[in-house]
Amino acid sequence: MEDIPEGNPMHSYDPTQPPPPPPAPGAPGQPPQQQGYAARPAMPKKPGKLTAVGIIMLVSGIFNCLTGFALIFGCWTAVLTPLLLTAGILEIVHSTKLLKDPIEVYKPATGIAILEICCILGCSVYALVAGILNLVFWGDPEVKQYYRDVAIARGYQPQV
Repeated sequence: MEDIPEGNPMHSYDPTQPPPPPPAPGAPGQPPQQQGYAARPAMPKKPGKLTAVGIIMLVSGIFNCLTGFALIFGCWTAVLTPLLLTAGILEIVHSTKLLKDPIEVYKPATGIAILEICCILGCSVYALVAGILNLVFWGDPEVKQYYRDVAIARGYQPQV
């Protein structure tokens, strides 16, 4: 094995000595500090009403999809089947984003809630109730404030 030169840092390591201090910011080999960037605030706690909206929407979406498939196989001339299937798929996708913590959406999906209300045309009473509850819960000041706080924490302009 080759001899290690005397000036090599591996040769001068002594475990009894304290570690050297970290290099100063801006020193060679250190990333430059970014000026003008403020730390983002922490994510706020998700309100229970928003979790309730996610669960209600998930159950309504599953129910609408099952009703839509039942109409496809039971009655070939069901005109409202696309309404129920579309609403069900949108509800399931949106509810999975709502049930995560923190949520992955930046504003309430009032369009989906209105689509749920329209599902009464396909005899989906549960979707009607779910749509009304979702609109009421999204109108709550605590839920609106949560959407604002999440948007600000992620660096977006609040849309609520």
